[in-house]
Amino acid sequence: MKRIKNAIISTGVKENKMIITVMRHGETKYNFTQRIQGRIDIPLNKTGIRQAKEKGHEFVEQNVKFDLIFSSPLKRALKTAQIIAKKIKYPDNIYESDSFLERDFGFLDGKTYRDAKIYYQNENYAHESFESDESLINRVVNGVQQLAKVFPGKSILIVAHSHVIKALLVHVNPDKYDFKKGFIGHTEAKLFKIAEGKITIIE
Repeated sequence: MKRIKNAIISTGVKENKMIITVMRHGETKYNFTQRIQGRIDIPLNKTGIRQAKEKGHEFVEQNVKFDLIFSSPLKRALKTAQIIAKKIKYPDNIYESDSFLERDFGFLDGKTYRDAKIYYQNENYAHESFESDESLINRVVNGVQQLAKVFPGKSILIVAHSHVIKALLVHVNPDKYDFKKGFIGHTEAKLFKIAEGKITIIE
């Protein structure tokens, strides 16, 4: 596996249209017990492993292929990517990128959803340990745009986290999407197109 810190260095290659599939990892113990995990490095549980295998099988059944696979470096995402790569017989490295880490929830990590939501679901919530919406969106969008520059025309799978996916959705259409509404299921995937630096969702 290859590790890529933060944004990928641009090669100056002109961007062409590309499709990226951004998928959430499988279930973990913290997901099952409804706790915020953020940057806590929790592995997949048995259900999460099964979900990843089923998603890989779905890709095979639909003859979905990827030129490259990227992953958040957190265990739950990376293991999901590894299981899928094996299922679809992906021949290349899985590339890890900090651009696709889950949001840093700071002191809310480890709290139950019930206890945490009174903080982060407040529209004006801010805390020095909590990654803001703006910071998260900029990080994820910059990561995706760098992929478009370095790997123009490629079909890419990114295995990441719910708030990474929501960051892209909010960036594309803030009138329709936000971080508070809409559940992203485990191994649920969203497709995006990047052309001339603009990201759009394929619905």
